[in-house]
Amino acid sequence: MVFFIKDFYKLLKELQDSRFISILKKYIKREGIFYGGSAGAIILGVDIGTSDSKDEYETKDNRGLKLVGKFSVFCHYKREDDQKIVNYI
Repeated sequence: MVFFIKDFYKLLKELQDSRFISILKKYIKREGIFYGGSAGAIILGVDIGTSDSKDEYETKDNRGLKLVGKFSVFCHYKREDDQKIVNYI
């Protein structure tokens, strides 16, 4: 299955509304392979607050899927993002 969603909160809302999160976690736990790029990578972390997206869907929930340990993912790094990353940490 391939998702091409650029909005992190839209992706989170779609995953929550479809109840796909529990299916995905079971699949990965059974050694299934999953790749996430951009929004898909960020959603794998602990918190999606690393994204620049605004929560227009009122999910009121920044929790990611917690599938990469205790880490959150920051995508599309540029040197000028250093302070934002330090502040986030």
